[in-house]
Amino acid sequence: NGLFSDNTDFDNTCGDNGGVESWLAPYGECNNGKVISMGHDASCSVHGGFKQLRPDYVPSVSTTSVAAAPTAAGPVAANPPASFSTAMVRSVVITKELKGGQANVMFVAPGGVDELLQVAKQCVDHYLDEYKAAYCEVFGSDADFGMSNDDDGDGFGSACWVMIVGIPLVGGDYQVTEMGQISYQLDGCPGSVLPPVTSG
Repeated sequence: NGLFSDNTDFDNTCGDNGGVESWLAPYGECNNGKVISMGHDASCSVHGGFKQLRPDYVPSVSTTSVAAAPTAAGPVAANPPASFSTAMVRSVVITKELKGGQANVMFVAPGGVDELLQVAKQCVDHYLDEYKAAYCEVFGSDADFGMSNDDDGDGFGSACWVMIVGIPLVGGDYQVTEMGQISYQLDGCPGSVLPPVTSG
């Protein structure tokens, strides 16, 4: 009917006026920086509330499948980028339950350092759907994971991880902690994915 609504309870937006005819932008941003696709089932309830519409947002190219060009020897199959799956998870410990919960996750994923960073962010996003905070510790192989001990039971391994990515209870952008090649090599880690070159 031509009316505009500022209701951020999206499944009830324009409920008294026949529903939403169209959204003012295809994407919106939550207060913790998470970008959502606008629609009746969109929600920022576990991401600090709705912040703003994002008419300028363009989804990452990595989410679009691009076919590899064929060669004389036949078509070349491109390796699809890894994406987070709960099958990768080796351990989940929930702490700070009285404050909304923090998921401390250890998981193993294939790929190089840059790819592991993206998968770790996907892991964080997955657990933020249920908990207020999440930290994902990524290992490049099961061999590396096998070298890591969670001695204090907090859900984090002590050695051979590549990086830890997380968002704390207060929200904000992703926090990234890198293992560093020096520590990785001194610990005698058996995997082949070296962390970034930083001081260990």
